Amino acid sequence: MSQKDSNQSEEPEANVPMAVVVASGSVLPPLKIPNISADSISDILSLALDGDIFKIEARLDRRQWAKAPERTLVWESFSFPPDVVTRKDIPKVPGVYVFVAEPSLFSLSQTSTLLYVGKAKSLYSRISPYISDLSRRRHETDRPHVWRMLNVWNGHLRYYYAITNTVGEAEELEDEMIAALIPYFNKELPAELSPRLRAFP
Repeated sequence: MSQKDSNQSEEPEANVPMAVVVASGSVLPPLKIPNISADSISDILSLALDGDIFKIEARLDRRQWAKAPERTLVWESFSFPPDVVTRKDIPKVPGVYVFVAEPSLFSLSQTSTLLYVGKAKSLYSRISPYISDLSRRRHETDRPHVWRMLNVWNGHLRYYYAITNTVGEAEELEDEMIAALIPYFNKELPAELSPRLRAFP
């Protein structure tokens, strides 16, 4: 017997399906809508949360790869969110950072997906808002796309950072990486990319 079948006798109200929404680690009270299936309620809730929140599409453009400058960077990484010891080891210097979703499947690291690129005046300080977003509700953040990234893929995120000599170098590197890699959760894209991506989301 399926889980759904085994729970039918326990429903408090006949013909009134319920859907439970999980957000930022908390379960909201069940939503009840008469005369509509629980699956349909879930679909409506998914649409209200920017469509299918558990799926993104990779954006690869080899023309942008060809434009990217040659750079050799030294990356450090850790699982996000970091533990206390790892957090203290993050340097208080300029740099760039990226969030990567790592499914850890088939012993193949290449299944990972780059989600976001950012820059920092202080890598140590910059990570704090991202950690804080894990304990916020979606309506409490001013960056709903970042909240979605952090919470939907929580448990599969890895944080990479590379140190730069100056803040200006970090800003330049961030622009180059966004233009070449087109991360899904970066909303400020180069002018030549944005119209094309809006036309073909």
